[in-house]
Parts: sequence; structure tokens; C-alpha cells
Amino acid sequence: MPSATRSWPIDVKGLQRCWNSPSGPDEISTTFLGAYEKQDSSLNGVAFFATDGEVNALIRRESGYLPKHVPLSRVRWWGAPPPVLPETILVFCFSGNRQPTQSYPILQSYVDLCLSGCLAVDRSLHSSDCEFSRSFLRGTAGWSTHWVNDRNQPRIFYRHSPKISRIDGLLSVEVPNAFFSSE
Repeated sequence: MPSATRSWPIDVKGLQRCWNSPSGPDEISTTFLGAYEKQDSSLNGVAFFATDGEVNALIRRESGYLPKHVPLSRVRWWGAPPPVLPETILVFCFSGNRQPTQSYPILQSYVDLCLSGCLAVDRSLHSSDCEFSRSFLRGTAGWSTHWVNDRNQPRIFYRHSPKISRIDGLLSVEVPNAFFSSE
């Protein structure tokens, strides 16, 4: 989002993050992350401000997800909140839970992208123990052995992650039964 020059780390109560494969045959052959309502769960992420036009573009881009307004009473800030608060935050949820499969695996390049963002949040929080990244991994359900290491030839192009060894270390500790090292 061009206007999102700053973000704030948060936890949102009542939502579960999960790996979720697409439902249609025209989808990219990978599994993505999404959220769904789950009473005794929470997930971490970042909140940012966006213009109405940017929100509408995001809703169009994330057409497989349902935008849901979550009240601020369900939000916990990892640090100081922004000086001006909206009444709700917008979270993109999915309606079903389709586990990763051999045809729709978890892609290492996508995991690298997500964890690179988490590590950036850890740096902004001055968290040397990677607590935000660890919370992301622990708070994500649906880890699977249907996992493809596509780092050398990404199925979807993302910027190269310079934090690969740190990411592998976190994955091997937090989701050891699903993670397969690239070595």
C-alpha cells in the first residue's frame, strides 16, 4: 500500500491463521495463509492505515477472501498504538479450510516472504529472540509435509530473502515435524 508508510504489530483475538489451499482450478498451484474465526485463538500481524481506494484495490486483489471488520476490543498492540485509532480493523478471512495438498503445497519462497516480514517486525521491536516471528509460526495452523523448497526456482517471484539461515533455524525449532531443511 503506497500510503502505508508505517505499521503497528498486533495480536487479534478470536481468529486463527491457517494454511489454506485455493478452491478453483484457475488458481496458482500453491497454498496461501488466511484467517478464520476461532473462539479461543489469536493471531499476530501488522495493522496499517490505507486510503479508501487502496482498501478497495486490496479487496479486489484478495477476492478469494472475505473482508471482516474486527472491533478494536479484540486487538492487542505489541507496543504503543497509533495516535489516532479507527473503530475497527479490516482482516481478510476465508470461508473454508482446505489443507495443503501435493497439488497445492506450501512454498518455501512464500514462507520466506512471510518470515522476512516477521523478522523486520522483530527488528523494529528490538526483539533479539525473534518473539514476533516465533508467535507467527506457533499461531499458524495447518503446517504440512506438502511443502516444496522452491527457493532456487520460485513458483511465484518474490524478492530474494537474505535471512534464509535464520528462517530455517526458526522453522526447524517451531515446526520440526513439517519442515524439511534445504540442505
